[in-house]
Amino acid sequence: AGTLCERRSRAFRDSSLAKMVEGKLIGKVFSAKMQRSVTVKVPYWHTIKRLQYRLVRHTKLMAHDLLGCREGDTVQLKQSRPYSKRKSHIVTEILRRAPQWTDPPVATGAIASSTPPAL
Repeated sequence: AGTLCERRSRAFRDSSLAKMVEGKLIGKVFSAKMQRSVTVKVPYWHTIKRLQYRLVRHTKLMAHDLLGCREGDTVQLKQSRPYSKRKSHIVTEILRRAPQWTDPPVATGAIASSTPPAL
């Protein structure tokens, strides 16, 4: 029930990403391709007072990672000393691991060992 905006805001409010505890930020790992660094997408509320409307916006933060995060993990960040020009947060906890996908096994037997047809 309700408008699309109300449903989205209710879903975001109920999710674990909406929590901000004692100055610690919660977000999802967006990129983990660097050594000991991750990019985390942290959601926040943006309010348009004139229209009485709230939007979910995101900010991307660089964080120091010693726990071995993967893309899609939900992590908790804490502000710390500057590690570099853009990196001044540290990953304190991995709250939820992302599912790790594996490739299906290669078929074995007569089909896999036969030579491909000549064209």
